Amino acid sequence: MDVRSLIGFLLAGAAGVVACYVSVALLVIAFVVLMRPADVNAMDTVIKSALQPGAGLFFVSAFVIAGLCSIFEGYLAALIAGRDELLVGILSSYLFVGLRLYWMMSIKSTYPMWGLVLAGVLPPILGLFGGYARSLERRLAPN
Repeated sequence: MDVRSLIGFLLAGAAGVVACYVSVALLVIAFVVLMRPADVNAMDTVIKSALQPGAGLFFVSAFVIAGLCSIFEGYLAALIAGRDELLVGILSSYLFVGLRLYWMMSIKSTYPMWGLVLAGVLPPILGLFGGYARSLERRLAPN
């Protein structure tokens, strides 16, 4: 692996995490707007209820957004690297996995353990898919 590949997965990993957190923040804002709380205390209650593990639609939506961001970061890492797309796609999820491990070990989370484990295992697999999409695009492109 060369320097360009290293820069690719480092930058793409950071960009993917930032994109994920911004997207989930926008989802929280949309959730609050749709619920139309009457005052600030009601808004606080709405936000806290949205972030609970049993929030259903919000929880699934945040999970889907995180998955799409993992695919995006794998693709972006492979695009920047220009070669070793699959390896760079997997490695691009380093920040997602690191943050998830930190969260699992240090914070007493109310989320179910299966959700945390799944959120730690899926980013490398989806990053690989993003890297594969880039390699497939490069192979099929006319020269």
